[in-house]
Amino acid sequence: MGKVTLSDAIRAKVPATPVRSVCWFSRLAPEAAAEIAAVKADWKAGRLRGSKRALGQVIVEELHARGLSQIGLQGVVAWLGKE
Repeated sequence: MGKVTLSDAIRAKVPATPVRSVCWFSRLAPEAAAEIAAVKADWKAGRLRGSKRALGQVIVEELHARGLSQIGLQGVVAWLGKE
């Protein structure tokens, strides 16, 4: 048997079926999702001041404090940028 190349080893370990990403927002309870959607709407309407990143950081901190630690800043900031 020949030596396994680095690229072959990596390819062999990649799952055969792609993992479907689940948006962090869809993992929230309906009440929490509605509250955060309302905050996003206020921010988009200019009723909340601050940058997208600053708002995202506050959202992440509050969700982490409530036990939802799998939610990261990048995903929240991307979600805030969507219409």
